[in-house]
Amino acid sequence: MGDYRTAQQGRTSGSPTIRVLVTGFGPFGEHSVNASWEAVRHLTVLDDLKDVVDLFVEEIPVKYHEVSTVVPDLWKKYQPHLVIHCGVSGLLAWKNTIQIERQASCHGYHRPDVDACVPLRGYCVANDGENCITTGVNLDGLHTWFEGAATDRSPEQSQHGATLQCQMSEDAGRFLCEFIYYTSLRINEKATLFIHVPPLDKPFGAAEIADAIKTVILRVCEQNNFTATTEEAAAKNFHITGVPHLDVSPKPAQTTNDESFHIADVQHMMLDEMQNALQ
Repeated sequence: MGDYRTAQQGRTSGSPTIRVLVTGFGPFGEHSVNASWEAVRHLTVLDDLKDVVDLFVEEIPVKYHEVSTVVPDLWKKYQPHLVIHCGVSGLLAWKNTIQIERQASCHGYHRPDVDACVPLRGYCVANDGENCITTGVNLDGLHTWFEGAATDRSPEQSQHGATLQCQMSEDAGRFLCEFIYYTSLRINEKATLFIHVPPLDKPFGAAEIADAIKTVILRVCEQNNFTATTEEAAAKNFHITGVPHLDVSPKPAQTTNDESFHIADVQHMMLDEMQNALQ
């Protein structure tokens, strides 16, 4: 298990009743400092947010196996009314926007994580996963949220003469971002969102990105009855322990002569060999 830091633990009698868990990812690839985690941890210093919600933040490694085991544990640990996963997207560089993802797919995860691993056959959930799950969080009036937030900001609060806006997407990228989203949507689709953020300083810093995430949290909490949806999820017996079965051995892809094998194909062949040996 990686280094999971919680910004705020324990509750007092005066704590807000809406428990919000926000996650960001650790380093990977060109993102040696991941904008999503830098922005998420900055949320913990925003008093106007902590006055409204009971906030918890966690850093998640860019590893399929860690996501599949840690995320359900976080749901059980915090019993959140709302979970927002955040990840960085290079496609948003210089575009002055964050991106809320509407849905996540069960399959198509063939891009290796930081341990050079992928899920067996590219599936998040073996056999019984829904092909695609759409968030049930009410996002009506999304653009007006950000128009209002921009109006409220002073020129000094925007270092670049621009403010972050928000757009919707139906393609979360089939990497760890979509993988973690599907994992949580499968637990409770009515209380789960995913936000893609731009890389740091292109042109926005962590504080500005955090402010945009805060806007989403506050507006979503205003127009959704998360206490009711959490109770409904429990009544429907959402299985937090019903998590993806993965075969993500940390062995690198194997090669024979000049032919490269995809990690998932190697794992599939190894599994077939084991099954044949047991027959």
